[in-house]
Amino acid sequence: MTEALKTRIENQLDELVAALDEHDPSGDPTAFIALLARHRHRIAAIESRCAHQAAEAQRWRREGYRSADDWLARTTGSSSRDAKRRLATADRLSELPTVRAAAERGDLSPDQTFEVARGAAADPTKVRHLLGVARRCDLHRLRESASEAVAQADPDPENTRRRIHRKRAMRTWVDAEGAWHLSLKGTTLDGAICESRIDNIADRIFRAAYRTGVREPREAYRFDAAVLLLTGRQPDFITGRQPQEPWTAPAASEDSAPDARSAYANTKSDPRAAISTTPPKRDVLIHIDFAALLRGRVLSGERCHIAGVGSVPIEIAADLEANPFIKAVIRDGTEIKSVAHFGRHIPAELRTAIEANCDRCENPGCGSTFFLEVDHLLEYAKGGPTAYANLDRLCSHCHNLKTTQGYRLLGPPGHRQWRRPDGSLIRGPACDDAECDWCDANADP
Repeated sequence: MTEALKTRIENQLDELVAALDEHDPSGDPTAFIALLARHRHRIAAIESRCAHQAAEAQRWRREGYRSADDWLARTTGSSSRDAKRRLATADRLSELPTVRAAAERGDLSPDQTFEVARGAAADPTKVRHLLGVARRCDLHRLRESASEAVAQADPDPENTRRRIHRKRAMRTWVDAEGAWHLSLKGTTLDGAICESRIDNIADRIFRAAYRTGVREPREAYRFDAAVLLLTGRQPDFITGRQPQEPWTAPAASEDSAPDARSAYANTKSDPRAAISTTPPKRDVLIHIDFAALLRGRVLSGERCHIAGVGSVPIEIAADLEANPFIKAVIRDGTEIKSVAHFGRHIPAELRTAIEANCDRCENPGCGSTFFLEVDHLLEYAKGGPTAYANLDRLCSHCHNLKTTQGYRLLGPPGHRQWRRPDGSLIRGPACDDAECDWCDANADP
């Protein structure tokens, strides 16, 4: 880069900052923020390309650094982990010109670029699909799609699972503030079972806390759930214990003979009753394509994964009886349409079908995976059937908006639109199919 070009860039940035100082703060900054974000993405992509060129030329050796990661971290003031990730992404982009062009246009954030490049490097045929997911969906769904592409391209998923299992680990540390941290690393199946148990108990804690007027973040309830599972200690709002007070485990009574996991069961009649840790019969929902189950291996475009977590080897998924925590939804390539019920109650088979296709809030602008509730699109009181086509899942907040404030959820499954009480469109659709004609015809204005 010539000195003249560097001076030109710096002068233009100085002019931009000066213009911001003169900008009327009372105006709507939304469009300006979007423009700045787009150019920030472009600058990040260009920086990654320059860093890749410098690393290839081994400039870091001449300047005395240990590695290209160390040089980039020092130069940009970032962590070694972040620098390593950026260089890995830049290396992948050198083989993916379509993705690099999208990043340098500002269409992808650095995180989106990393995920698209990760999936496309494993399976280049997924480039268009992943770019479509990045355009229409949130980062979490893009990360899932990239992981699915990587898993489908894996020639030996069982060997990968064994390798990850050998590297399983638990780390703890105390940060500068004095807070204790816990980090676990293992296979997706073990992680999914642990998360499912913790989230199930966190939901029970949330409901009990809500009835007593306690309001805390979801992360706090998950921590309380993990502590309850490991130590048997009930949340503070139930015991009445102040956070600074020490906790003493209750002595087990020979007469009561409580369950080792919990001595009590949570009841609606007493919101301060101790939370039960008894697990449901099946904790983890696995999606399996019927053809893959018969074949014994997964081909490109087929699925064998845990919603919200990732792919699992089909050998484990097929042996359901060996793991009491797992339930499966086996697909034959068609959508679930035929399950129906005439009452308001949702039978187990139909609830499993809804959980399989709706692993997050159906409001395209929300996407929450917590506190999900099954909802009738056409209200049951107005004749809406308890059938798959008339059911979806909304988080408790969005469900309340729809039920009490007149917000509406429209569109077929997988192509939902969220509308205000006056009918105006807020958000939609949130389909991850890059070639979906319905979504293209009903895209946001």
